[in-house]
Amino acid sequence: MMNVLRGMVIAFAMYSRLPMPRVDWTPPALRYALWMLPLVGLIEGSLLLCWWQLALLAGIDGMLLPAGLVLLPVLYTGGIHLDGFCDTADALASHADRARKLAILKDSHIGAFAAIGLGCYLLLDWALWDALALSWRTMGMVVLGTALVRMMGAASLILLPKARPDGLGQTFAAPVSSRATWVWLCMTTLLLGGGLLACSLGGGLWVLAGLGILCLAYRRMALRQFGGVTGDLSGWLVEMGGLTLLFLLVIGQRMGVIAR
Repeated sequence: MMNVLRGMVIAFAMYSRLPMPRVDWTPPALRYALWMLPLVGLIEGSLLLCWWQLALLAGIDGMLLPAGLVLLPVLYTGGIHLDGFCDTADALASHADRARKLAILKDSHIGAFAAIGLGCYLLLDWALWDALALSWRTMGMVVLGTALVRMMGAASLILLPKARPDGLGQTFAAPVSSRATWVWLCMTTLLLGGGLLACSLGGGLWVLAGLGILCLAYRRMALRQFGGVTGDLSGWLVEMGGLTLLFLLVIGQRMGVIAR
């Protein structure tokens, strides 16, 4: 039980800016760290819901409401997933060989394509939040979907081949049992997917199908372009999953699959 708690502390210390006590990064504790990522996502989604409610109470609307919804995840995570997104954008835009792309992922400097990708990401994120008709139903789906996207990032690190043996992703994924991971993956998917279906049957199926397609596309990209996954690529998946979730919700509302 103590290792589970230590794993939760490691997950929040690594993937959020919430104050956490210091714990040793031992293999028994790291075994549970990635499993806690959906919980990190649930907290993030809950903060988004709280900001929406506070904005309504305070009469904040117009551009400020979606701006807060864009900036809050950055403040909460410290931009760790955006860092991976930017590094991956740079590597993909280089059109170099696999070894050079992996070197770009490790480079701490930001390239031109990373800056361009970040600007496009933030603009699209803001536009999708502005286009989404917010309600308890849609925000409930955002909370659950955010947790599901974090689970996708964690599962990719555990289950897919690693692009290099010495990366941070390998540090987190190495102690995890594959058999136990499948049990965790199935249970988490059932809980979060069931929650999405409870919010909206058609909308839940729509979101699950869309995120499933993203996972397949990500697997193909990671294996073809990099020979496996890394922590940066997992961050790219999390950020693209967030955008995809919002896009699916917006289109679902337009098609009438999700009630406004």
